[in-house]
Amino acid sequence: MSTKEIISKYWVYLLLLLGIIIFLCFGNSGANNATATQESATTEASITQSNKEYIADTESKLTQTLQEIKGAGKVSVMVTLKSSSQLVLASDEKYSSNTSVNNGAVAASSNVNITSDTSSGGITTPTNSQTSRDTQIATLKDQPVVLQELQPKVEGVVVIASGANNEEVALDINNAVIALLDVKPHKVVVLNKANDK
Repeated sequence: MSTKEIISKYWVYLLLLLGIIIFLCFGNSGANNATATQESATTEASITQSNKEYIADTESKLTQTLQEIKGAGKVSVMVTLKSSSQLVLASDEKYSSNTSVNNGAVAASSNVNITSDTSSGGITTPTNSQTSRDTQIATLKDQPVVLQELQPKVEGVVVIASGANNEEVALDINNAVIALLDVKPHKVVVLNKANDK
């Protein structure tokens, strides 16, 4: 066998090995992306449902509470949200840093910083530095570990009450909503209910 044939076989094996390595590293990314997209859609639908349930529950409890105010009469409530509920997930962040000093020619790299070393008579030495961060979500039985669930933020509240024509009752309703939902006063509107005929 000639040297040329040995080198060509070597390159074939090398390319085959490189292809296998690339496939093992990146070949499953399409399946992972499809799974991640499906999980994201499921999570988004769950959050939307959770927000609807939160609004319905908040409106119901607020209506019951406000109807207990003396003179409020029959009450209807509408709540809008500024943000949706959020899950704070447990994660593991790993940082790595790679720094090398090159005492000679300046390396051609975007990560090269020229620093001055005064201890060696003012000679400048190029320094190559790379930092990377890897974040992984902690899971338990293939489910993310939830550290905290943040409730949605209320944007505004409209209250329609049959007793709201009385200023004192309207003020009591307004103060109750502000206290219960931690919303700014200008985001609460109390209106008088139209007469039922």
